[in-house]
Amino acid sequence: MTTKNNFEYLGAKFYKCALQVNPWAYSQRHHKANQECSGEEEYNTDILNQCQKNKIKVVGLADHNDVNSSAELRKLLENNDITVFPGFEIESSEGIHMVCLYHEKTQLNDLQHYLRELLSNNSEKLQSNHNIASSMSCHDIASKVLNKQKGFWYAAHMTGKNGILRLARGGNNHKELWQNSLLLIAGQIPGTVADMDIPQDGKNKTAEYKKIIENKNPDYKRDRAIVIINAKDVSVPSMLEEKSASVQIKMTTPGMESFLDAFYDPKSRVRLNYDMKESHHSKILSISWEGGSFFKETNLTFSENLNAVIGGHGAGKSTLLESIRYALNMPPKQNEVKKKYERLCDSNLHGAKVTIKIWSAAQLGNIFTISRRFGMSPEVVKDDTGEVTPFLPTDILPKIEIYSQSEILRIAEDEQAQYHLLDRFLPDQNDYHSKINELKKRLAENREKLMKITTKKDILESELNQLAALKEKIKVYKKIGIEEKLKKLEVLDKEKIITGGVDKQIQEVAEWVNNYDDIFDMNFISANTIKDLPNEGFIQSMSTALQKLQQTCDSSLLKIKENISLCREEVNESKVAIQKQHNMATDEVQSALAKLQSHAGRDGREISGEAKKLVTRISIIENKKPEVKSITTLVEKIKQERRNILKEYTDTAYDNTQKLKYAIEKINNGDLNGKVKINLVDAHEKSALKDFLMTIENIGKHAIKWVDHSKSVFPTELASIIKKKGKEGLLERYKAFGLTDNSAEKIATACHEGSEMLLKLEEVEITDKIDIQLNTAHDKEQPNYHSLEGLSTGQQCTAILNIILLENKDPLIMDQPEDNLDNSFIAERIVKDLRNCKDNRQFIFATHNANIPIFGDAELILVIESDTTKEKILKERIGSVDKPAVREAAARILDGGREAFYMRQHKYGFDHDD
Repeated sequence: MTTKNNFEYLGAKFYKCALQVNPWAYSQRHHKANQECSGEEEYNTDILNQCQKNKIKVVGLADHNDVNSSAELRKLLENNDITVFPGFEIESSEGIHMVCLYHEKTQLNDLQHYLRELLSNNSEKLQSNHNIASSMSCHDIASKVLNKQKGFWYAAHMTGKNGILRLARGGNNHKELWQNSLLLIAGQIPGTVADMDIPQDGKNKTAEYKKIIENKNPDYKRDRAIVIINAKDVSVPSMLEEKSASVQIKMTTPGMESFLDAFYDPKSRVRLNYDMKESHHSKILSISWEGGSFFKETNLTFSENLNAVIGGHGAGKSTLLESIRYALNMPPKQNEVKKKYERLCDSNLHGAKVTIKIWSAAQLGNIFTISRRFGMSPEVVKDDTGEVTPFLPTDILPKIEIYSQSEILRIAEDEQAQYHLLDRFLPDQNDYHSKINELKKRLAENREKLMKITTKKDILESELNQLAALKEKIKVYKKIGIEEKLKKLEVLDKEKIITGGVDKQIQEVAEWVNNYDDIFDMNFISANTIKDLPNEGFIQSMSTALQKLQQTCDSSLLKIKENISLCREEVNESKVAIQKQHNMATDEVQSALAKLQSHAGRDGREISGEAKKLVTRISIIENKKPEVKSITTLVEKIKQERRNILKEYTDTAYDNTQKLKYAIEKINNGDLNGKVKINLVDAHEKSALKDFLMTIENIGKHAIKWVDHSKSVFPTELASIIKKKGKEGLLERYKAFGLTDNSAEKIATACHEGSEMLLKLEEVEITDKIDIQLNTAHDKEQPNYHSLEGLSTGQQCTAILNIILLENKDPLIMDQPEDNLDNSFIAERIVKDLRNCKDNRQFIFATHNANIPIFGDAELILVIESDTTKEKILKERIGSVDKPAVREAAARILDGGREAFYMRQHKYGFDHDD
């Protein structure tokens, strides 16, 4: 596909930065004995190779009191697409070592000027003493670097010989500088803060430093904790392989402006290599549109973390998000939201083809492409080689969550939707729902089978009930002298029934034989299937044994078929002979009966006809007695099957409830602790039962209020009560909760023993309900939890969103999550959760709220313009907040305008040129 805007990833990401790399001259002065290279050119080349090998994209050059010696190394690195922050290391008048770095475009003359400025009165002594310290204090150097020279400095090897903390321990008091968060921003340590707990030489020399660095020592308390970095003093190229040689800085594009911005938000943007973890969550890698008129020919690559789509009203934010939903064929379930979604797709995706590329955690990190043309069914899912796979989108992203505008509010109003929010915390929920649905299906099939066989049994029993009357009636005919003749007719009818049974038995055997062809299917064990398997020889032996069995069965079946034909011939010969005898006997009896004298106005022929019909009827019913017995046994068997299914159904539901309780307890004590509390109310959701009862004639809402008033109303229990005691049993159990005599009568009558309604009652599902409670207290206040029904609309949506943000390996896509939310909760709760979760989950939000992209520190902010005369998505308007063009557009578009960005500066205590 050819696109006008075929973008690479343009958002922020972590770049590995080695911030204290020394040139060859430094190496010669201080580490000549350990030198790996024979000269400067080889040294510089090896530094470059190590940077490329270890994916180091930013280098800080920091020779001690020297900028000239780094010129050739800087040139080589910059020519190979490595950003260089030129600078130097300097020692303050107190002996504190400071690394000072400057903008990547800073010229050599300017660097020389900056160094002389900072050495101050001692700059002239540099010629005679290369290691001369500055005449300025650390405080004054820091102030000049940050405020006048517009550079950046960090405290080198803080816990080392010339580190700010080590010197303080020796008696010099640097607490005042340490506590100045505006001047002392970052400091370097040799490993991790956690390593400081490890005793060295039998003594824990660094324990006191650890408390200070973690901002837990009240004597050294800062407004903001110092930013910890690793920046090993690199003097030989191989040192760049060590984790402590570099630090990870998140930037849109490597450069000093973005670098400085990262230190305004270190929790999100500064990481030690030790803390970098490989991502294993699913992510939508990209989306593209081909054709159509809205986004035209456009391709967009997403961040795997937090994406914020912003723009004016009607710019296309919702269209972008709903395009993902459309490609995946996952329309909203709620009718109102679904209609809005369909209108948007009809309007903005007409004529377009949407394609998304996905990295799937569910499919072990494989990449898939899914496309869909407007108005067509979703195309097949293809793997990264372009081959068609058998997967559906739900196999690729089984737990993806997509919410349109106001959909969170709909969940807050729907108890069943709230319950299903917890499905993700039980890994086998798909299996559970499949099993429950399969058990429901089996119950329905059992009900149909039971009603059918019960009806047949009722008909047979009704016929048997007629037998006594028919036998009494036949006595009348025996009195008029035709008893012997009637006995002959009875015997003949019995023979007819027996011969009919023989035909039926032969037919059943023939049908059994005809079904034999479906038994053997040897394709699964063919030679091609088992070829090259590790146990091919043993499996071949199994195949041979199975083939022998098939041959034996084939041979036996051939003989059985031949015997069926022979049997039919022999039976038919006997049937012909019997029929001949029957005809003769019947004619003889009929002739004799016809000669009977008239009785009560009817002649002998009429009497004989009536008598014959009566005898035949009695004979047929008599021969059905064994069938009734057989059906009675079958009915009990089907009823027992039903009892087993019902038990399996209730046991399955109970086991799932117990698992859910455990999961809820875990999340209540985990990420939800202090924010939201979830309680599970067993078998509380009774809407299905109430709906069922209202299908009974003259049972309305008022008549079923007792269902809500009683905590223990279970469909199977109701059915059992009706079976045993009927109306009186219902009143005995539920009258105290409001069940009236009239309603009990109607329910018991409709669901009487043997009725289909009684069976349907047993199948009604009573589900658990979750009670979601939000802590409405602000930070540091005593927790104050309230259930959803007692909360405002905004608080209800906040509670739901807190749950949605919980752990999930698949993306969360939301259109304006701030809708209906309290703004204070967005700032205090939601944004914090986003910052904590975005390393382990992809978020794609369309938003007007500045808190989400700014305080949430979105890795990718996508600005969509609503001007139809321009491209809606341009490269210049994609990036993070550290990209000036994106920052300006965001400040103009988002709620609060530029003020939202200034709030960010005040929050972190930094001034910013913009």
